[in-house]
Parts: sequence; C-alpha cells; structure tokens
Amino acid sequence: MTPDFSQLKPIAFYLPQFYQTEYNDKWWGKGFTEWTSARRGEKLFPGHHQPQLPPTGEGELGFHDQTNLETLKAQAELAKAYGIYGFCHYFYWFGGRRVLDKPTDLMLANPDVDMPFCLSWANENWSRRWDGGDTDILIPQDYDPARYHELAADLAPYFSDPRYITSGGEVLFLIYRPDEIPELARLAQEIKKQAIACGHKGALVLGTETFCLPGEQVDPRKTGLDGNVEFPPHGVSTMQVHTVARAGEPTFAGMVFDHFSAFLTTLKRPNPDYLLFRGLFPAWDNTARRGRRANIFAGSSPQLFSNWLSAMAAWTTRALPPERQFIFLNAWNEWAEGAHFEPDTDNGLAYLEILDGVLTDKTPASHPYDWESGDVQSYREVAEPAFGLEAFFAGRDHKVEADNELPYQLVLPPGAMPPEDTAPVEVPVAHGKDRAPWLSHLIRARSFKEFKTAIWLWGVHDYPQTGLQRFTTRLIRRFSKTG
Repeated sequence: MTPDFSQLKPIAFYLPQFYQTEYNDKWWGKGFTEWTSARRGEKLFPGHHQPQLPPTGEGELGFHDQTNLETLKAQAELAKAYGIYGFCHYFYWFGGRRVLDKPTDLMLANPDVDMPFCLSWANENWSRRWDGGDTDILIPQDYDPARYHELAADLAPYFSDPRYITSGGEVLFLIYRPDEIPELARLAQEIKKQAIACGHKGALVLGTETFCLPGEQVDPRKTGLDGNVEFPPHGVSTMQVHTVARAGEPTFAGMVFDHFSAFLTTLKRPNPDYLLFRGLFPAWDNTARRGRRANIFAGSSPQLFSNWLSAMAAWTTRALPPERQFIFLNAWNEWAEGAHFEPDTDNGLAYLEILDGVLTDKTPASHPYDWESGDVQSYREVAEPAFGLEAFFAGRDHKVEADNELPYQLVLPPGAMPPEDTAPVEVPVAHGKDRAPWLSHLIRARSFKEFKTAIWLWGVHDYPQTGLQRFTTRLIRRFSKTG
C-alpha cells in the first residue's frame, strides 16, 4: 500500500548568522559570518565530505547575506519547491537583549517572503567555544522568572503574523534547552497568554530534546511543557569509528560515528504517551567549526536520508492527527555543522530532491521500515549492506589518489581501540560478528571518550533499558556535562 504523506509538514531549523554583526566583528574579527567558519572545512580522510561550500554560479544562493531581502525570498522559494513547509528561526534573547535578529525581522517586515515560520528560543550562553557551555562566555543567558512576561511580550509581533505556524489554532514555540530554565511552567504560561492575546487559541510550548542520551528524554508534562521535538544527533547512540594518524600528524581529538547506527537508534524508541514530533538530520560534520576536535557522522548520503525520512514520515502519519503532522529537519543552513539542505558543490540539490521524492512518492525509500512489525534487527540485516559502515568503506575505493596524503585513515579494528603505534596499513577492518564485545572496548579504553563508547556499545542505547543501564546512562550524561 502506497503511504500517504500528503499531510506532512517538514519544518527546517534556520540559523540567522550569515551576515555581519557588531558582536561577531568584535569577537572574531571584522566581517566574520558563518561563512567564515564554513570555509575552514578541511578534508581529513578518504571519503570525508569537506570542505562544504555553496555553488556560486548564476542563479545560485552562493555565499549569501541574510540581510538581503532577495536572499530570503530565494531561500523560501527553493525550500517550498521541494516540500519544506516552513522554517524554525532561532530566536536569540538574553534578558531583553536581542542578537542575530535582522534576518528574522526582515522577513517579518516583508509579507511577500512566502514562508511559514515558527521560533525556537536558543536559550544558551553565547560562548567562544560555540557549545553553549559555562566557559569563555561572551553573552550569558539570564533566567529571571520575574522577566518571563518580557520574553513573551517580545514574541507578540511574530505570533501576530499570519505566516506563523499553528496547529489546531495554537502557535508552535520551541525551547532549545528546557532543562536550563527555572520555573519552566511559569514561562510556558506567559507564552500561552501572549498567544491568546494575539488571537490564537493558545500555544504548544515544546522542549527540544538536547543533551540527552537515548532513554533519558524527559517527559515534557512534568515540567509544564506540551510536548517534545527530537533534535538528532542529540538523543541517538551509535558505533564509533576510529581514526589512525599518519606519520607526523597529531592525534585526532574528535569523534567519528556511524550514521546508519544512529538512524537505527531512532527506530527502537518506544512510542511515548505525550506529544512528540520526530526529527532527523541529513548529515553532521562540524569540522569547519571544531577542526580536528570535530564530531563527524560517517556514511551520510541522500539515500540513507531517504530511508530515515520515510521511517519518520510513516511513524508520524500513524501516531499524529493531520493537524499535528510536523517533522523537524536539522537543518536548513547549518553549514559549519555540516547539516544543511541548501545545495553544496558536491551534493547539489540531492537532499532536497530526496525530500520531495519521498513526500510525493515519486522516489520512495529503497528500504522502507515496517512499524507494524517493529523488527529492527531484521531491518538492520537488510539495510546495513547498503548503508552501514562496510558500504561506506567500500565506497571509498574509487577516491582520487590524493586522498592517500590525507592526515588520517578511518578504521574499524578488532577490539575497536588500535594500539598507539599502529600503522594505518596494518589495521584490518572488522565487520559484524568479528567485532570484539563491549568488554574488550572497555579494557582497551584510553580515555573517558573511549570509555563512553564502550558503554554505548554495551547497550545504554537499547530499549527498554535495564536498571543498571539506566544508571549508567545517567552517569555518562552527568560526566558529559562536567567534562
């Protein structure tokens, strides 16, 4: 039976950082924008999709400036042409101070930018490390419950716009880090009151599932929210791939993960009894931002995205009524994170074409997941040869000879932890049953990062979890926050 995805409304997160601001001029140098970061992408190993840059030919978006009205119109036109329903703009509000607001406000002032939108409060500290943490803070976040009505009041112009996305008469408003906010229920009530004042029935105040491990997502009803939005790669667990340095290169200090295994994690998630909107990403690689401390998902491809999208679309149509059938895409334009639907020089329109093809059934997924059976293991056996790491490694054979001079090689060695002095050419690749069990990973772990990998492989990502697994998951989560 052909799936009916006609009611689905994909919403892509939208980063308003591609223009010059006084803050970025001061902190990073005059003229800095997110394009400055994107240009720093470095190819580190065979098959590594870096640098990621936009095509600059006639009619392309190129290295655009988001304070140009024609750019906003072109983005909206491109996104809608391939099935994206709306954008979710990040809303930067620091105790009454707005930053990175010009693109959103330019869109608001011009009704002919034909694109539905909603907002997500990016309620992190603005830090020099780009991680929202508590070190190297440039602008601290302020949580004073007595000022929550000010935040709600500042939302009024957006809630009053006819393009603002609603569901059943309620506006959608997301909070990126709900776990950071004191008296969260009080804030939610202020936002709901403001939505009603703007002519709506109310608001769906939603928490984004960030900085959590699988099985540790918080029930939003316990904190006064109406539902959650998935935000992978947060909330997924996956096999780690290892890098071996070539002679004279420093050790790679980042982490490389298996994209296919991350997708499988989302299939294992039990259906919650609260409102949940599913999410996914086309790819993830923040080499441009973090250099050799990057987090990279290996094996990303338009074809893998097709199957993940198909699975989340099928889940959504089964679980949610038509007015609630939203899926969140991370993201429209996170270029420095390697997660974008805007075309780049390598993939062009491929991800957008896949999006349109799955939604319209013109090019359905090659390996659709059967939610009725819920048999993840059987699905893995069928789909892994096409999308797993073995396929990724095999696909690198055709790469140009210059790849041999890259600083790192990716390997899946037996025991997962290669000796310090292992030469790349001597490390065999192991697959499937030949991989060592999680205990071998733990014994050979040389860092907390590798310890966490061993525990993940043991099964903290499984559903349902045992009591010991739940304890271990919480322990890792706490250590991860404290470094």
